[in-house]
Amino acid sequence: MSFAFSNLRSSFLLPAAVISAVGLSSYLLLSCPPCALSNHIPSPRTKLSSLTEDEIAKLPYPPTFYPGGRWVKTPHGTIRVYEFGPEDGRKVLLVHGISTPCCVYRDLAWRLVEEGGCRVMLFDLYGRGWSDSPVDRPHDSILYNSQIHYALLSSPLPWLSPHEFFSVIGYSLGGCLVPSFILSLPEAQLASISSVVLLAPAGLLQAAKMSTFTKLAYNGWLPTAVQTFIAKRFMRKGVQEFSVDNTDQNKTLDLDSIAGWQASTHEGYLPAWISSFRYCPIFDSREMFTEFRNLVDTDAFGAKEENGRVYIFMAGEDSAVRFDEVVPAMKEILHPKDEKELKREGHIKWKVWEGAEHEMVARSGSEIAREILVFWGVKERTQEQVPLVDMEQSWVQA
Repeated sequence: MSFAFSNLRSSFLLPAAVISAVGLSSYLLLSCPPCALSNHIPSPRTKLSSLTEDEIAKLPYPPTFYPGGRWVKTPHGTIRVYEFGPEDGRKVLLVHGISTPCCVYRDLAWRLVEEGGCRVMLFDLYGRGWSDSPVDRPHDSILYNSQIHYALLSSPLPWLSPHEFFSVIGYSLGGCLVPSFILSLPEAQLASISSVVLLAPAGLLQAAKMSTFTKLAYNGWLPTAVQTFIAKRFMRKGVQEFSVDNTDQNKTLDLDSIAGWQASTHEGYLPAWISSFRYCPIFDSREMFTEFRNLVDTDAFGAKEENGRVYIFMAGEDSAVRFDEVVPAMKEILHPKDEKELKREGHIKWKVWEGAEHEMVARSGSEIAREILVFWGVKERTQEQVPLVDMEQSWVQA
């Protein structure tokens, strides 16, 4: 979700009411896929040979954005995976949102490595950044669960092993893909999970609260002419207009430049966004989260974290994953209903950063990383860290 989830109801209305309105048909009208007979649309990686090293370095999101990058071939196309940090450090897998690729985790990932000694793995979801976009199947949780497996199995280190543990962080769309991935694991692989962190997770937004226009777009009911018009207005111009050094950690990540580069160079991004919005568990996924909660309450996870197994971090001023919209469902699913459940409540920690917005991962990644390290017991909390409110206090006001 990230950047494109924040404009006209933030991002669920602009992309939903605009990008989703485009539909696959309008995409085909605007440009023919470069590989019509292939099962995927190639990422901009196919254009790298025509660029100089200097031009590549000036891209808003170059393929060398993180160290430890590799191309991984999968049955659905080639994906970009990064892995860096001490080999003997705590392993952490990060899953990004519906729009901005894994570069959105820049500051958060580096803080985990530099201050927490972690070994991190990041990758671009299909159709984002440097990963190809499958066109022969829906972009749903099944597709992305398989992609996560491909990324993990591409590592020279063991990740999916009962004797090796790793934590998983999911942001926005990634916040509902991660529980789906966890639930898909067999018992032996589930024992590899030590903890889960969900940042402004999608999944419990209410489809009934969509605007009429968004519902039309979501269900593909807008006329092709309207879809084409909107698509042409939304398509970005040349990549040369978005030459920004986003690797400089002293500067705030420029989400506009990344969005512009991606929309103008990745021909598979638009259909991937639309398909993800329609088929991923973004809306009304109570059953999935309830099943996830029940799993967390068992001893299925391998390592036992002292401070809990799941950390949910919400943004109080989030206009995409709105707190007042998701809290009723979260109350029902996570709030202890009896004394027996109260004893298990420590498995899940929930905090609200009251002044934060949906883009908090891009804008305040370092601060969030330090909160996560505190949750893991790697660091002591300091007074300088972000002011958080326990979910229990927020429920009283909701």
